Amino acid sequence: MTDEAHVDTGPGASDAEQIRDLYARYSFAYDQGRADEYAALFTEDGVFEVVGGPEVQGREALAGMVSAAAALPARTLHMVSNVLVTVTGDSATGQAYVQLLALADAALRVVTVGTYDDTFVRTATRWQLSRRRFEPTVGPDPLGIRLAGGPSEADR
Repeated sequence: MTDEAHVDTGPGASDAEQIRDLYARYSFAYDQGRADEYAALFTEDGVFEVVGGPEVQGREALAGMVSAAAALPARTLHMVSNVLVTVTGDSATGQAYVQLLALADAALRVVTVGTYDDTFVRTATRWQLSRRRFEPTVGPDPLGIRLAGGPSEADR
């Protein structure tokens, strides 16, 4: 028998715990193609940026990005670790390492590895991303699996 720790991420949870929960919700929503749920994690004018690529701004565009990625033949898996959160009143910043894996053609590939630099704001009901900046350390995948929001082959 093992003891499992339960982390409360509801209104009584610490701000940092709620933001760490947001990191996980982001990954699952994107990877499972739940576009509206993904977009709702951002403020109305939220921004997702891949360094070297265009910015995606606003919930409609963010949802469209996830819908487009879900239509691709590769299934993505975000692995996020070493999450650092700093809360200052009703705003917060976060940093994390991220590995983006893709399952395509019966093979698991590393698409890219890099860091998130995030800005969060506290709204009336929860924490939301106002800006996520992804800076690849390596990638995108040389086999051509496109990084959502990043440059396409034609852009390179």
